[in-house]
Amino acid sequence: MWNDKESEVDLLGYRKLSNTVISLIKNDRLAPLTIGIHGDWGAGKTSMLKFIESELKKDKKVLCLSFNGWLFEGYSDAKSVMMESIITGLKESRPKSQKVKDAAVNLIRKVNWFKTVKRIGGLALTMTTGIPDPLLISDVLAKIKSGAKKISIGEDEIESLENYLKEKILPENIDPLSKAIEGFREEFEKLIKLSKFERVVILVDDLDRCLPETAIQTLEAIRLFLFVPKTAFVLAVDEGMIEYAVYKHFPDLPIDVKPKRYKKNYLEKLIQVPLRIPPLNRTETQNYISCLLLDQVLQNDPVKLTKLYNFIQQTKNLPWEDKVLSTEQAIELFGDLSEPVKEMLLLSQRIGPILAEGLEGNPRQIKRFLNTLMLRRMISDSLNISKNIDIHILAKLMLVERFKEKFYGDLISYAMQSKDGKVMQLKALEDRAKSKKEISGKAQCPDHWLEDEWVLRWVSIDKELGDIDLRPYIHISREQALASATSYGIRKELQDLVNKLSSNSKLIIAGLEPQLKALKTADVEDIYEVLENSVRQNPTLQVKPTEMEGIYCLCKYSEAIQNRLVALLKNMPVVDLGIWALTGIETFLTNQEAKQEYGALKKTWASQQENTKLSQAIKATEGIDNN
Repeated sequence: MWNDKESEVDLLGYRKLSNTVISLIKNDRLAPLTIGIHGDWGAGKTSMLKFIESELKKDKKVLCLSFNGWLFEGYSDAKSVMMESIITGLKESRPKSQKVKDAAVNLIRKVNWFKTVKRIGGLALTMTTGIPDPLLISDVLAKIKSGAKKISIGEDEIESLENYLKEKILPENIDPLSKAIEGFREEFEKLIKLSKFERVVILVDDLDRCLPETAIQTLEAIRLFLFVPKTAFVLAVDEGMIEYAVYKHFPDLPIDVKPKRYKKNYLEKLIQVPLRIPPLNRTETQNYISCLLLDQVLQNDPVKLTKLYNFIQQTKNLPWEDKVLSTEQAIELFGDLSEPVKEMLLLSQRIGPILAEGLEGNPRQIKRFLNTLMLRRMISDSLNISKNIDIHILAKLMLVERFKEKFYGDLISYAMQSKDGKVMQLKALEDRAKSKKEISGKAQCPDHWLEDEWVLRWVSIDKELGDIDLRPYIHISREQALASATSYGIRKELQDLVNKLSSNSKLIIAGLEPQLKALKTADVEDIYEVLENSVRQNPTLQVKPTEMEGIYCLCKYSEAIQNRLVALLKNMPVVDLGIWALTGIETFLTNQEAKQEYGALKKTWASQQENTKLSQAIKATEGIDNN
């Protein structure tokens, strides 16, 4: 299977684009500079940043830092966290320089003051900067003193903040807001000069995953505080999501202002050079699928893998030539083809055209489709029914499942009604497609099948299914909770509960409390078994599985299930685990053993190196230090 994280091998030809970005960054005439790497979700923006980072880190005159606002979503003020992260990065880059250390410590102290004020200042803070309005300074100090105990602020910190507010922000005859911003920028610029880097580059990722407030805070921090000479910011972001964030942040625009134009103007003022990652065309998609599939069967043959990667790079040099990795081309590259290589090439040729069209050249969506395909083949192995599963047939059916839900529903319905699992209507469609005319017989295909061009193209894919028992394929494709419940033989009256617990709706799940309280322990455990099985079938764990909210709810009614939940988390592949696994779980753990196990698990996650996002999130929110 394929990891959903950024690619370390350039299968998409992004290194050339990343080299263009690096040239812009190093151009002294353009600094300071903000570059936007735009593209849809899964287009490869993070991979682009990784390529940029790997090249820049070879240059000792350049400091390259990374920031991911999504990691701190809901935990801290994104603006302050970003400023502190960059300052800390500069300090750590010159550990032997006392001047750099002193300048960095002074700036971090100011950031901490901003954070303290924001925690308790309320309306005394300006919306954009988080800096106190001078007219409300006395109110801020009063609030701080009255609420100090609640937020664990000591007297020395209050005194320090009071002195700063009065002496630094409010000198006589100077506007406090502009003074605070300009003062910070001047000291930040001084810190960069002291560090003696020719360029400080900050790579900002996953901004489009953040809530609108977090996204706007990050952008404003860049523009107001950090946009100084010798800096360059590279933002990997979907423009549409940022435009939405602007809309949510400024919902009450004047009637005479066109909202769409304003959103674009806002983004254009922040980003000087936009670079949009183009989607893969049909040929590129076909080659990408072939490369992914062949990568799996050539893992133990580095020579052939290198030849494969080189071929992909050559096709990127002259993309207009539409050079596809055909069987003949593969023979030229590898010599005699093994059966696994032949199988993967044939699979790519069969599903590539429809995937290219349906997934619109999105690399992540392609990986997810192939991951689900391989997962289902693994399920067939575990159920000892792999002899009944042809991966080419499975892939062809999955195309329907992915792109034609109604047609897929028809096939399932006909197959389950048939005594042998064969769909006569599909056989009639295949015969008609071959002969180009209507075939007489007992079963005729529905008219709406014949009127759908997509269905007619799909049925022409080599590998006819009309004479195939589809029940084994349907069985291993049951990933919805209700279908899983049926396969587990769960009582009919519990199936509705399973469906609602899988809804991922906190409102619906909260309404189930009276029914869940009335259940016997055995029923709760049966329902948990079904939900856990569905979680295990998820192709990726970067996003929280929809069944997890239901599992969390069940944990309130069974301490034994709490142990099973922790065991489930422990067995999840850490490399693919999202930070959702850190939130909300401790609020319902009443089993002391489960609490201890979960605490130990988080320490293990914090110390591992496979998933740096997860470990950094734990260290940032839990204060865990493994040094």
